[in-house]
Amino acid sequence: MASQPNDPFASLDAHKEFRERSRHINEQVEHFAQPWRSEALESQKAAIAFAQNVIKSGQLLNGGGLLAIPALATLFSLDAHAGQSLLVFTAIAFGSGLLFAWICNFCGYFSNGYRSQAFNVWARAQEDNVRIYPGEAERSAERVADYKKEIGEGEKLFKRSEIFAVMGFAHAFLSLVCFLFGAYLGHRALTETPKRVTAINSSVVAAPSILPRPPRADGH
Repeated sequence: MASQPNDPFASLDAHKEFRERSRHINEQVEHFAQPWRSEALESQKAAIAFAQNVIKSGQLLNGGGLLAIPALATLFSLDAHAGQSLLVFTAIAFGSGLLFAWICNFCGYFSNGYRSQAFNVWARAQEDNVRIYPGEAERSAERVADYKKEIGEGEKLFKRSEIFAVMGFAHAFLSLVCFLFGAYLGHRALTETPKRVTAINSSVVAAPSILPRPPRADGH
């Protein structure tokens, strides 16, 4: 007599019992893990909002400094030719800070994009994990292989997200450094650049000549 395979899910009742036990475990996991997930989500939202404010501040500071150079030079009547090197380097510093702030924007976009893709892949992996049924060897093996593959793909996407996040922080820091250096150069330009000297046209401001009085009709 051939021995029957030891299949815990050979009967419908055993399968239902397994599904019920799995549902209970998932509810317990969700009960204890959900508060931490909510805190992680709120912290991530706060971090993104903070990063957006930092990027906007870098753009406003460096952009405002770049636009203020010609305005201050005109206001204080600075000689642009005499202080040309300081004014040019000041403009380069503010322009570089503005460029770094823009690059930081792109890094944030790619970081959030890769992070979103990673979460979507992991969600599909969890769906495949839920559909793994012990006792159905062929289908379970395929599900396990898909699950492991999607988990690895999600990890790669998440690592790319972290790389772009680090690049974004680095460019935000460089933007701040460029603003501070531009402010220093701007201060030197205002204090060290001589003022313009307006030349006086002598032909226009010449003293009026004394004309002879015409003779009177009576000869006097």
